[in-house]
Amino acid sequence: MNIVFGGTFNPPTLAHEKMIDYLLLKFNPENLIIVPSGEYNHKESKKYSKHRLKMLYILAKERAKVKITAIELEKQFLGTFQTLKILEKDYPDIYFVLGSDNLASFEAWINFSRLIKEYRFIVFERKNYNAKRLISELYPNYQDRFTIIDFNIEISSSEVKRNLSKYRNFLNPDVYRYIEIHDLYKE
Repeated sequence: MNIVFGGTFNPPTLAHEKMIDYLLLKFNPENLIIVPSGEYNHKESKKYSKHRLKMLYILAKERAKVKITAIELEKQFLGTFQTLKILEKDYPDIYFVLGSDNLASFEAWINFSRLIKEYRFIVFERKNYNAKRLISELYPNYQDRFTIIDFNIEISSSEVKRNLSKYRNFLNPDVYRYIEIHDLYKE
């Protein structure tokens, strides 16, 4: 089993770090591949692309099974399905991680029908988004494709960016130092 964990990670928070550790412990995958999302609709993500990547390397440095890929930062984004197709050449038996908040709009994803038929998913519960209910209502024929994790940590990258000094405790100390050194999120 290989797990792919995508997201903006702008910045990567302690919630992301705890999710990584949980995935490693619970599933013991061959690899946990972290995919920072591309710049397809996030102007701010483009501005911070190289920094997001470097901060993820900080989180991965002592986790041997964690791999970071810039695949969505280096190429035109063609959807999660296409990213997984490319990754599965080197990492077969992929499970894709998503938050339960993504389930409500999952059908709008590029190549959704192929994505849900060809891959399995690990869903982390998010506040106000009941994964079991959403899956049974929206995707009744694919319930066996989803593993739900009751692991709700309400730490928001957006809150961190809005008020870095107030929410610095939401960050790994080394990530916070990186942000300070590079004078990020000060606008």
